[in-house]
Amino acid sequence: MKRTEFLKKASGIFFITIILAGLHLQLYAVSADPGKRFFDVREYGAKGDGSTNDTTAVKAAIEALKTMGGIVYFPPGTYLLKTGELKPAAGVYLVGSGMADQGTGRGTALKKSENGILVDISGSATGSENHVKYGGIRDMTLDGGGKTGTLL
Repeated sequence: MKRTEFLKKASGIFFITIILAGLHLQLYAVSADPGKRFFDVREYGAKGDGSTNDTTAVKAAIEALKTMGGIVYFPPGTYLLKTGELKPAAGVYLVGSGMADQGTGRGTALKKSENGILVDISGSATGSENHVKYGGIRDMTLDGGGKTGTLL
């Protein structure tokens, strides 16, 4: 087989593989699979409009991943949250769509609605049932909303 024939066949196989891999990822993202480990807070009713209290919806998405870990995704928007309510379990990652750019509607912001801790990732160093061993928060802005208390 000539080199050019080989490259034509190989590139076709590579292209098909990429398409199939993309299809697989897309199907996974919309799957109703009970083992799903990626939840969009809007699937739980969060609005992200900066004025609606999204605490219950965000808390439900976090709780859905409590035993297995995974990603709680926040699409662009400002999510107004009651303080002291959010305590992600180990292995739960809060992921936004990028740092919020005020006034443009791009990016994700978690905003405090009252004084206190926005997201509680602390715990007793001796009580392993309360201590978050690993997890993360990325690609979002944490907004104190002019309230007192810590963000994390």
